[in-house]
Amino acid sequence: MSAPDRRREHAELEAEYQRLDTAQGVLFDMVYAAGDTSAAKGFRDNDFESSRTQYAGCKHTEVYAEKSAVWDLLLDYRHGSEMAAKIRAKIAAGRADREQRERSRGIERSR
Repeated sequence: MSAPDRRREHAELEAEYQRLDTAQGVLFDMVYAAGDTSAAKGFRDNDFESSRTQYAGCKHTEVYAEKSAVWDLLLDYRHGSEMAAKIRAKIAAGRADREQRERSRGIERSR
């Protein structure tokens, strides 16, 4: 890939990451606003607010997955391939540790 193509792709990825970050912020705002409105209503007659919360939750999962994929691609542009590989390895190790702790947390000795 030529240098101008690489710079263009990097700029496109940065723009896409910012777009997804903004979308994620809007979804968070939706949830907070729905929660505030539900609380103001005393958590009664809040079907609309509940639907907004449910919608934002579903869409957040999609946006988070897309944002994570773009972030992973950006690692190489921002840090170089060698450092990006180290970052990915560190994230994978942290994820494995967290999953192990979550699995073991539910197991307790009975007396």
